This record gives sequence, C-alpha cells and structure tokens, in this order.
Amino acid sequence: MRRQSLLWQLAAAAFLLLALITAVSAQTAEVYFGDQNTRLEANSPAPTGHIPVLFVHGHNIDDAQDADFNYQKNWQNSLGGLPSFKQAMDLADNSGLDIEEYYIRFVEQGRSIATDAVEICDAIDLILHRHDSNFAYPHVVGQTTQVKVVIIAYSKGTLSARLYLKSLETLVTGMRAPETGFRPVSEFVAIAPPNHGLNLGGFGLFTTAGQQLVNGYGLNNCASIFPSGTDFIENLNSHPIEDSEALDVCEFYASEAPGSRSPVAPVTDGILYVTLFADQNRDFVGGETPSNDCQGRRLALNLSPDAVNIPLASITGSDVAAVHQNTVHTPEVICQALYTAVRHRTPVGQTCTQVGGVPVIPTTARAAAMLTLDFSGSMSAPACVGCGTRADTLKQSVELFIQLWSAVSVPSDRLGVTYFRTNVDPFLVGGEDLPLLSVAGNTIKDDVIRPTQLPSDWTAMGGGLQVAIEALKGVPADSRRVILFTDGIQNVNPMVLSPDCRLVIDSEVGRMNSNVSPTTPRTVVGPSTGIAVDTIGIGADPAFVALLSDIAGRTGGRTWLTTEPDDALRQFFVEQLIVALRGSSPQLVAYRHGAIGANGSREVFAIEAGARTLVLKVSWKPGQKIDFTVARNGVDVTSAGRFIQGTFYKIFVIDLKKASIGARGNWELRIQGKAGISYQTAAIVDGGQITYDAVFNVRKPRVGAPLELIVQSTAEGKPIGADSRVMVTLLKPAKSARGILAGLDPKTLPTYEPGATVLERRQLALVKDPEKLAALKPTRETLILKRSGKGDFRTRFRPDLPGVYTAHIIIYGESANLGKFSRTMTATAVVTSTRTRPNRPKRPPR
Repeated sequence: MRRQSLLWQLAAAAFLLLALITAVSAQTAEVYFGDQNTRLEANSPAPTGHIPVLFVHGHNIDDAQDADFNYQKNWQNSLGGLPSFKQAMDLADNSGLDIEEYYIRFVEQGRSIATDAVEICDAIDLILHRHDSNFAYPHVVGQTTQVKVVIIAYSKGTLSARLYLKSLETLVTGMRAPETGFRPVSEFVAIAPPNHGLNLGGFGLFTTAGQQLVNGYGLNNCASIFPSGTDFIENLNSHPIEDSEALDVCEFYASEAPGSRSPVAPVTDGILYVTLFADQNRDFVGGETPSNDCQGRRLALNLSPDAVNIPLASITGSDVAAVHQNTVHTPEVICQALYTAVRHRTPVGQTCTQVGGVPVIPTTARAAAMLTLDFSGSMSAPACVGCGTRADTLKQSVELFIQLWSAVSVPSDRLGVTYFRTNVDPFLVGGEDLPLLSVAGNTIKDDVIRPTQLPSDWTAMGGGLQVAIEALKGVPADSRRVILFTDGIQNVNPMVLSPDCRLVIDSEVGRMNSNVSPTTPRTVVGPSTGIAVDTIGIGADPAFVALLSDIAGRTGGRTWLTTEPDDALRQFFVEQLIVALRGSSPQLVAYRHGAIGANGSREVFAIEAGARTLVLKVSWKPGQKIDFTVARNGVDVTSAGRFIQGTFYKIFVIDLKKASIGARGNWELRIQGKAGISYQTAAIVDGGQITYDAVFNVRKPRVGAPLELIVQSTAEGKPIGADSRVMVTLLKPAKSARGILAGLDPKTLPTYEPGATVLERRQLALVKDPEKLAALKPTRETLILKRSGKGDFRTRFRPDLPGVYTAHIIIYGESANLGKFSRTMTATAVVTSTRTRPNRPKRPPR
C-alpha cells in the first residue's frame, strides 16, 4: 500500500489549486456544428434536429495545441477503411435519426482535465439555450428545461465528461454547484474510457493531463511522483483506486455513475451510462478484468451497478494503440452509440446492417412484453373464501390487460405469452413468440383462457423466466419487459439461484428437470440485458416475496404482492400495463373500488388538457351485469366513443381529437346495475404533459432501518406546484406472516401440487381458515404529503415488522394551462429481518 509524505501532500494541494484556478478561468467552449466550419454561438439559428448530441474528443497525441482538429479525426474522418460517426449520421438510410450534432474542441491537450470539464459545462449551456429559447445563456441559477443532451465521449474525453456529470450531483471544486431539478443529460456513452487511469509510459507524463491519467503515481513502483495528478482518478471515482486491483462479481461502486438510471428506467429517471470497449483487455485503457498494476489502473469498466458495460470482439488492431485508435471508428461501436442516443435505451444485443461499411441504425418498436404465467397445480386453489380459483382470477386480469393495451396500442407494440407448470409452454402465433399485438391480441386473449391446472403440476418458474428473456433479446424495442406472475416458490430446474451476489438461472442438484435447459453461459437476471422483469405474486411466505422483489429490483422492474388476488390482481395488471408502456404516454389517472347504490353510482375523473385518448374501464365479478354511460362536464358523450365489451367488463375508448372534444374537464361514469354489486373502475389517458413516479429509496429495506417513500411529478416540464398534494394509503403488516403461517396444522393442509413445501401448503391453506386470513390483513394508514424543499413529496418511517409494505399513491395537481389532474400508482417494499454484518478488516493507512 502506498504512503504519502506531508511534503508531497502539500505539493499536491498546491498543484491541484493551480489546476482548479485554471479551470475556473477557462474561456467559452469552442463548439462546432457538423459542417466543421461554423461555431456554435448564443445567437446561432434554431436547430433542425430534436436530439442534441455532444461529441467529446480524445487526447491529440499528434498536436499539443490541436492545430489539426482532433475532433474531426475522431468523429468525422474515416480511418484506414473504417467509417466515422459523421459518415453514419450523413447516410441516407439514417436520415430519420433526428440528431443535431455538436463537436467540442479542446485546444490545449495537456491542460487539466478539470478545465475540459468546465468547457463541457459551458457547451451544454449553449446547446440548451439553442434548443430552448427560454433557457438563458449565460446560465442563470434555478432555471430548468425539458431538453436533454446526449454526450458521446472518447478516450480522455470520457473523464472530462464524467467530471462534468459528477458536478451535476455533488459539489466539485472549481465547477458550478449542483442545482435541484437541473439534469440536462439523458445518456452518456463512453468509448474506450480510461475509467481507472492508465499505466502507460510516454503518454504526455510531462503534462497535467498525463499526470492525472496515471493518478499521479509511477508506472511500476506506484510512488507518488506527479503531485499535479495525485489521486485525480481516485477522487473522480470517489473510492480508493486500489479497489480495482482485483474484483469479484459482487463488487460495485455507484459513485462511478452519479445521477445514473437503471437501463430499463425512463429517461426522466436519470442518466444512462453505457461503456463500449475492446474485449480481452486488448486496449491500453484496459478491458473487463483487472490488469497487473499496483493501483488497478487499466480497467475500462464502469463499476456502477447501473452502468452498461459492453466489451466488443469486432474492434481490430495489431497492438494496444491501434485497437484504441480503431475503437471509435468501428461500425459496431458507432451502431451501438447512436442507437443509445436516438432510442434512449441500452444497446445490448442491438446490431446494424451496413451500407458501404457504414452502419444503419435500426428502428425499434415502442414496447414488447412477455407474459410469463404460472399455471401450476397451486393455481387451482381458491382465490379467496368462497371464490373461484386463482387461475380464473388470473385469466380475467390478463384478459383486461390485453384489452386495455389494445385500446392504447401503436402498430409496433408486441406481446407474447408463455406458461409454466412442470414444463414450459410458449404460445406461438404464426410461428412467432412475440407477435404484433394488433395482429395477435385476440388470439392471445383466447389462449390465456384455455389452460387448466392439475394437482400433478409443479412450478418451473426459472425455466419460464429464461424462455421469456431469450424471446425478448431478439426484439429491438424501446421498452422490453417480462411480466412474471406466480403464486408459489419454484421447485423444478432450472431455477433462479443466487450462487453469489448475482441472480442466475441454473439447475440445482437433486431437483426434477423441466423441458428447459440452462443457457450457456447462464442467464443472469440483472440490468445488463436491458430487459426489466416485473413480478406479480400471490403469497406471504417471506422467502417467496423476497425472491420476487429481488428479481424485480435487480432488473429495474416493479413488484406487486397480495394475499387477496380476487380483490387486487385486476388493479395490479392495469398498473402493469402503464409500467410496460412507461416512457411513452399512457398514464393511470385513477383506480377505484365501489359498489352500486340504490340509484346507481357516479365516478368522476378530472382530466387535464392535452390528452389525445381517454379510456374508462368498469369491471365486475363474472355472472353479474353492469352498464354505464359517459358524460363530460355534465353533457353525455357516450356516442362519441367506442366500446370494448366482455362478460365481466366494459371499456369506453374515445379519440378526443377525432371526436373534436377537449380533454379538460370532469368526466363522469354513470353506472347502472343491481344495488350492491361491487365494481372496479379505471381512467387512463394517452398523451399529455404530466410525468410521475414513486419509489421506496432503499433496495433491500430491513426492520428498524429508515425507509423513505419519494413521490415525484411534473406538469409541463416543471415540478407540480406547492399547492399540489399527494395522498398515500400505506399498508403495513399487522403481524408476522411467518408466525401466522406457522400456526396452521400440517396434518390438515391441502396438497395442490406435489412439489409444495410445508410452508407453501400453509400459505395455500389460508383460504380455508378465515380467522388466520383476517389476521394477515395489513393495517392501513392514510398520509397527506406536502412538497419537500427538493421539489418532490416524501414520507419516512422505520418498519417494525418484516413483510410487504404497500403504498397506494394518488397525486392531485393543477396547472393554469392544463387544469386539474390526478395520477395513481402503487409502490411496494419487502422488508426483511435485521442482520448483523461481519466485521471487515480496515484498509491500512496510506
């Protein structure tokens, strides 16, 4: 372990201060348009492209003053028969990319990387001003904008870009302080990045930048010999640089991607970090495994758990320098970087055709989802006391899901379904496992009604999940999600296992095998695929709910859990639809439960201006009959819409533009039927200028530890007003589920499937023991949240029991331009028992 003398520390402080002074006094950024000659100015004409992309070049080894324009060599000129980014964007086949190109130029190559970061900050401000005339330049503290810039950076330029991104989240000396609500970057693509430094002689070690790249230490003995660069890489990454000397699959450092979002989250959730580099450590910046270096400096990986790292075999080169130079000109790199920019999604698995060696960026569908449904023997258990089976309740919920999606679908939406019992059975339509919803929606709906359950059927959940993930890998779509429904712990190979900190689908010794074999390499259930797994479960067993929550959490998905499927599943699947299409426009205004009164019932929904389509749904239990009409501001508009009718639901769909009816106002369902009949209603809008989200801020909450619910919403791109309010109904365990389940006599338990454990059988037996089922009901607490100083809405508490904590959230807002509006969603946290962590040895002093 290295040690520093006081003299070196003082010298380092002096040099760093000089570098920071230089950064603060940096001149206005030099940014060019794609024509190579015109410079971006505050009064430049309006853009023609809607996706601003800033290209940040690497170190110019040939010219210290960059007289030969390195940004042109990196981004615009071909190299040895390889294409450039500029050639790809100018290709006729890519005319629909809608990119507005910006190229920053750093004139002095050896200056501090911090100075480059300050110029990137200025460049972003200029770009925002050009795309949003209301955004002032020079920058004014407190201003916001809906414009998002994509940054694509190469080599040393990735470090200056990362320092700028860090300054958006935390205070970086010499740079502008972070501002609440100001997050102007949507994606950051790092190409051949020296994320953990270099161990390379002759790379300008006489310059400040070169000394920063080696972290200020020697190449072999790791002594501190360059004070102006000492600990630069370590401070950028915000963790000891020696952490990357050796890594295991459980080692992550979120500080390497500040402000990041999950690869499956919408753009509004943060910055997507994508790293592209040569595989097998063939580049001098390193690759995917630590190099033999006393500081671990040769490692291209971004070690954040949200970061998408893609090693590529297609990058050519006879030595490490040639590989590095060729990376930014490799067609696959250009393909994946531009795909990320225009689709705002991870490029994992995306490929491009080529025209004359230049990649053509593929178009994608809006959304593709795979329903992965449990029809094992346990699904023949009653959904509640005196109810039909769980399978019947599931079929009804899925039918509603398909019909509602059809009401707001676009032609490119795709939907598939696969069933798992002892074996896994994908349902193919015309030979396709993910057919177009517009073509196959009714066929899938009819097939979902068909499956039956036998007591001999086990639960091949892992195999079902693997088949769904594999199907989605081959479909380019902005949103790719598995919707996994189950009511029991898996008991057939392959299974979702956790051999280390990862979740993988693999076989367990001693288990019965399904008709699905594990993939080679094993399928990892995580964010790297860009496929979210949303889980819906029936049950209270701690191991069961924890596993479903973990699967969703690891992939950026959502989870919904209940012990009352007859009451909750329909709402869960409606909310699942909104999540599956998140990032586009369908949103849930409200979901309500009611009962018809003596003179009928009325349900009124406040709808804001700007919505294109409105969908109103009423559903009830099979065997009953309900009808309704629709009015807007007291005027009947039933004839202006169309209906989708089923045996237990009726859906009203109105295209507001075609009907020439404004969205803004009070929309009323006038419900008729026999008094006392229970119903569920939902209102969904497609289009508009509202965003919203709610999450619990701890991934694995534990009893006694603080747990915070954070609710965010914007209207017209700005946080909703201070007079808005958020109502939360918080459901908390009243008693320990494990204790209640343990009280059931094993001798009297039903056997719905042969692989069920005693604990699972106890869980299934709850519907035959109303007293214990009632004891499992959660307590309810209603909270009214006010806006915090950060512009969002928060509530904080300490769970005192393990189990499922569910927040039903309603957001109420009003805007002068939009009128009154509301949004509804559910957030779930699975709280586990406390645990003690083993003492870890402390790092020796340096």
